[in-house]
Amino acid sequence: MVLGFSQHWCTLVMKCVSSISFSVRVNGVFLEPFKPTRGIRQGDPISPYLFLLCAEGLTSMLKNSGPLFIS
Repeated sequence: MVLGFSQHWCTLVMKCVSSISFSVRVNGVFLEPFKPTRGIRQGDPISPYLFLLCAEGLTSMLKNSGPLFIS
């Protein structure tokens, strides 16, 4: 992995982010659980760290790409 994290660590983080399901209660009865299709839950404590990891990875890629020419 680019930032030195093992594949096992990345798999664990992805399981924490993607193994969420929601259930809605209507008239006191829970409906069938469903999985969200986008994003991280609002207020999830891991979201700032994931943002920083992504920002660090992007910064590293930009530094290693050489000079950028924009016309």
